[in-house]
Amino acid sequence: LTSPVARGINKSGMIVGRFRNSDGNQSGFVQNGDTITQVDYPDETAVNTFLYGINDKGIATGYWDNGAPDNIDRGFIYDTNTGAFQAVHVRGENALTDLEGISSTGWFAVRSDAGNFIYCPLPHNCPGGTEISLGPKLHALRGRLLKHNAPQAAQQAQRHWDADLGRQLPASKTH
Repeated sequence: LTSPVARGINKSGMIVGRFRNSDGNQSGFVQNGDTITQVDYPDETAVNTFLYGINDKGIATGYWDNGAPDNIDRGFIYDTNTGAFQAVHVRGENALTDLEGISSTGWFAVRSDAGNFIYCPLPHNCPGGTEISLGPKLHALRGRLLKHNAPQAAQQAQRHWDADLGRQLPASKTH
């Protein structure tokens, strides 16, 4: 890998991140033992793909962009077990939705130009926030977006992060 940057690791040692590919753009990667899988978001306008977090179930978070001059970011969830992607959109976002860390219970951090959020999957007792459904085929992603600066939401999310510490588009390529 050229210029790799590791961004996340789970308890089993699976690592996700990004690297410069042969086109000079960024591709995501998953390293599981000696196997490295290149991950490129399967959209014809995608130029760069970034993976940021991975949980113990092998679910990774990230985003892709369409390159210059627009550099519009679109968030996604990537299942390393199946190679499937799930797009994640935030109502009101314009050109930025990045998914960052993810817990093993499905909570993940969202950075967007509509605000910064913590995604709380139902049926958890999600404090406050706005209930959302990310599409008819995305039942597992039905939950609430919690404003990141809301103290109750942040405390609830921190409890889930601490507990964790002790659909479909085509699959990606394996190298």
